[in-house]
Amino acid sequence: LDRLDVSTEVLRAALGREVTLLINTDAHESRELANVAWGVRHARRAWVEPERVANTWPRERFLTWVAGR
Repeated sequence: LDRLDVSTEVLRAALGREVTLLINTDAHESRELANVAWGVRHARRAWVEPERVANTWPRERFLTWVAGR
């Protein structure tokens, strides 16, 4: 499986900054939606808290954040 996930080191560096993260599957077919596990695994290895991951937020908070972009 060829993947280009961000490294644990890059995620850890992001924790020292005001960076909001998203975990994405980059799915092109429905069977690839399970690839989200790779992103979650990397985030856990880097000790990323769910509060830093926008797509773990409640719907209204997420939509407000997106609208501000």
